[in-house]
Amino acid sequence: VWMAVRGPTLSGLPMLRLPRLPNMSEATYTSSAWPELRSAVQAMLDSVHAPSTEFELLYRSVHDACCSGLSERLERDLLVLVRQHWVAREVGADKDEGGNSHADLAATIPQVCAVFGFLDREYLRGDLHRKLAMLLADARKAAASQARDRQQHHHQQQQQQQQQ
Repeated sequence: VWMAVRGPTLSGLPMLRLPRLPNMSEATYTSSAWPELRSAVQAMLDSVHAPSTEFELLYRSVHDACCSGLSERLERDLLVLVRQHWVAREVGADKDEGGNSHADLAATIPQVCAVFGFLDREYLRGDLHRKLAMLLADARKAAASQARDRQQHHHQQQQQQQQQ
């Protein structure tokens, strides 16, 4: 909201006062902003559908956190959440053999990038999509490694049973 300031100016036009920047405390971020964002991101990651929270509220939370000096924490929290979620889904998909495919997970990247667009544009120089794609690739590798470990463990158990 721009406000006109009365008084003489060189051009004779009223001077506009800049709007106040948001001032979100770390406590507010931890107690309300991040839980709301986390819930919305989890909804996006669980399905390719939009979260129940209005996007405008999510954009505002991202903007306010960034303008309050919490951009690095927001980025870190987002990347940790996404990685944990994708590893869990990849492991589950591997166990079920009919779980969510890599393409389904990759389809969530643009939605997440849209909500965190201000962070991406102003603080990450447009690198969020690449970081999320790398996380997805890492999650697939971690899931494949865990699947190999389970198969080896199962094979070792079978050999031990046969020896007894």
